[in-house]
Amino acid sequence: MESGMAPTDKQWVTAPEAAEYLGVAVSTLYRWRKEGRLRFYRLGARVSRIKRQDLDALAQPQSPNDQPAARQEWHKQAERLFHELYEQYGVGDDSADAIREAREQRSRQLGGR
Repeated sequence: MESGMAPTDKQWVTAPEAAEYLGVAVSTLYRWRKEGRLRFYRLGARVSRIKRQDLDALAQPQSPNDQPAARQEWHKQAERLFHELYEQYGVGDDSADAIREAREQRSRQLGGR
């Protein structure tokens, strides 16, 4: 690192410095860039950097929905719903699709988990 400065002392950091700062692989940073979760800034023809404040913005407190217990409870609710649908309508392609869609919708509400 330049001048012996820690990544937290610099406004702009390289991808390896950012990865070390967050404790993730460099490939994870590039995936986050592709997903639109992290911006890289072009500073020259072959030079790109990441703003430290963008790295700090990635760190968000977990919501209760991110907790394993909340996910397990949701899966229990989904199973109950499945059994209710089975008792009322029997299992068919339509009810299975409805359950799959309900699970996908809930997953989107939980942030893609």
